[in-house]
Amino acid sequence: MRDAIQEEAIDNETICYNRIFNNKIERGSAKANLFKLEGSSFNFTVATASPNQSVMGRGFNAIIFDDLCKDSMSALSDRYQDMLWDWVTNTMLNRLEYIQDKDGNLTKKGKKLIFLNTKWSSKDPIVRIKELFKEEEIVELSFPALQEDG
Repeated sequence: MRDAIQEEAIDNETICYNRIFNNKIERGSAKANLFKLEGSSFNFTVATASPNQSVMGRGFNAIIFDDLCKDSMSALSDRYQDMLWDWVTNTMLNRLEYIQDKDGNLTKKGKKLIFLNTKWSSKDPIVRIKELFKEEEIVELSFPALQEDG
């Protein structure tokens, strides 16, 4: 993640993080697992885990789920999807920490869940997460793999 934020575009066509979000990592705070964005008082802690791995003793205010289903066999398996959903909700979402809002109150609003994946089925975690958080603001960016007009 840190490397993606620091990446510079090599031409006018390349899409990279800093072209979209206009953030840079603060000088002197660029450890791979702990860094701060310029102008922010917030430290990003990064840890990695795969489904069925423990994340005991860690808390997060942002979670990035990257390609939880690696192939069609697991993506279309109800058993695997149920196991994956259990891991997302009971392991990962339980680790979301409270953050302080502008009035000083502790809240889980403002949490960030980012899913980078292909939506394979109605039991896919991204479909379920949208239903679980339907009352909250969800921003969805969709990049179709196929051109819609053929």
